[in-house]
Amino acid sequence: MLPQLFQHPAYAEDQPSAYTILTLHCLHRGFTSGAILGLASPFARSAITTILRRPSLATPLPWTTRLVSSAAIGSLGGTAFLAVAMIARMWGREEIEWQDRSWRILANPTQNREDDWSAGGLIIGALALGLTSRRGAGLGLPLGRASLGGAAVGSILGTVGHVLTSSRSVDDVEKKVVAGEGPLASKESPERWIQLQTLFDSHPPNLIMERGDFQGGQLAKATVQLLADYLDMTSDEAQFMRDEHASVVEALPDYPLGAFAGRGITILAGGKYSEIAATTLGMTRLLGSRLPVEIWMIDRVEAQEGWCDEMAAQGGMVCRFVSDYVQDMSAFSHHYQLKIAVIMFSSFAEVLYLDADSMPVVNPDPIFESPAYVDTGAILWPDYWQATESPYTPYITGQNGTKATSVPDIQTVDSGQMLWNKAKHWKPLCLSAYYNYFGPKYWYTLLTQGGPGWGDKDTFPTALRALKAKWTMIPHRLETQRYDDGTGRGMGSGMAMMQADPADNTNFRPLFLHSNFIKFSVRRLMCDLCIEDPSALSAEQRTKGQEVTFKGSVSNRNSNIWKQLNFGIRLFATKDKDGLNNMGRLDTELDMWRVMERVGCTGVFSEDGICRRTRGYLDKTFGLVASWEGGAERKCS
Repeated sequence: MLPQLFQHPAYAEDQPSAYTILTLHCLHRGFTSGAILGLASPFARSAITTILRRPSLATPLPWTTRLVSSAAIGSLGGTAFLAVAMIARMWGREEIEWQDRSWRILANPTQNREDDWSAGGLIIGALALGLTSRRGAGLGLPLGRASLGGAAVGSILGTVGHVLTSSRSVDDVEKKVVAGEGPLASKESPERWIQLQTLFDSHPPNLIMERGDFQGGQLAKATVQLLADYLDMTSDEAQFMRDEHASVVEALPDYPLGAFAGRGITILAGGKYSEIAATTLGMTRLLGSRLPVEIWMIDRVEAQEGWCDEMAAQGGMVCRFVSDYVQDMSAFSHHYQLKIAVIMFSSFAEVLYLDADSMPVVNPDPIFESPAYVDTGAILWPDYWQATESPYTPYITGQNGTKATSVPDIQTVDSGQMLWNKAKHWKPLCLSAYYNYFGPKYWYTLLTQGGPGWGDKDTFPTALRALKAKWTMIPHRLETQRYDDGTGRGMGSGMAMMQADPADNTNFRPLFLHSNFIKFSVRRLMCDLCIEDPSALSAEQRTKGQEVTFKGSVSNRNSNIWKQLNFGIRLFATKDKDGLNNMGRLDTELDMWRVMERVGCTGVFSEDGICRRTRGYLDKTFGLVASWEGGAERKCS
């Protein structure tokens, strides 16, 4: 009922009548909750009287009258309680917080349907008992109490009606989820993609600019002239693309209300990346995350046999496949193009996207309540480098009216983790899809030229800037986690990137560990000689029936961490003053090895040799032994 009464804009900060919406919602919830408790009170009193054997001296009222009267009193009490609770909760809060909560209420289709049923029952019940009471055929209650009781009982019946009519067979839903048939909330995603693809195909680039020679060192101290000279682009060619870009922006679709719901994590896996994702997923749950997770792969060929069922059995996790949403997969010729697809096709309205190798080091769930996210609806994290985009980029994307005349003062983005509210930033997401659709042949090169970071990563901030959207770049520069040099006393090179928690703008508090160098897959680390899973092979290798083997770091003397794995030395450098071991953190490295021990000893990635070597490393390095089936615990001193 609220969506019919109040406007629901695209952005929470534009939500009108926020105080009224939240107040009405809370009072309605209090009314129904109190009515339920009130309805139960006559049964409770009757039970107590029976137990205590204290018969009432008064003539008891009929049960129907007692129930309606108690529901009326309970509804008043529940409404008063929720009113006080709301005031206590929201006292002193800024307007944006009222707007954000009210906006979320209007954006939740399930909740709105329940409210509609409850409100409908409330009105019908009040009218029914009010009219019968007025005609003298009521329950012997005054008109006011009869109407209030009818409203209370009607509200309860409306809520029950909603539950009964919306409860599709749970078994059927779970079967669809386990089978990876696509999120029910996004069943129209294929049609939406076809519409976008048609729009994109109507405005292709006029140049083919594939990845050029890497010029990272030269461009690190680039001048605007050097950046301008890298691509052979004329002003007429730039003008053509500016016009094409403007046409795409003008035709971008509005956010599809009701298509997505809730918050969740999407992770891009498949093939050998699934082994890495298994560690990330394990860390997510070990650290206490309760968010639902969608594990995305290109198609079912990329899924290790039994892994999706294994994840589904753990609860709250499901496999999805891009090929279920895209008819022509040739549009995704490069793996960099998949990231935008899994975010768009995900059933979640609010998405925490993670690369398979970007694991949380603390529970990531509170990030959705961080002030930066509540305020802007999009959070991106920095990469190492400054942007090396073409001076034509801001002109083509409509940010400026002319070509840039200075080196861009823009930090590049590490897209291994992103937080995105689709309802607030649907059009920037669609525009980023346009950039990625033609990414390998045009946009990736335009945005990086010969600099580092060629790929999808800078399409996201470029789209946000092009549409002048409000978003957050984490103010902390990333920190590098270094690996031990093999002595237990020194430091080697960087092994992973640490990204900061947006909840603290003053101090660097690590939230994610993006393993850009050493990948934390128990098979890649602890395998002696393993056969590559068919899902990780190329199409040509699968066609030829080739058997591919590989050695893990523990058996590869050329590996930078061979000595550490064989002699019980921690991987994370303990002398690294900026590392996780010196940030007052719980032992992230130990957490990670606990997860990998489980992956290596149970489930589809397990193998006796891997399990034995992993437990041996835990014993030598951390003083842990496998004293119970399926897990390691600390030795008694």
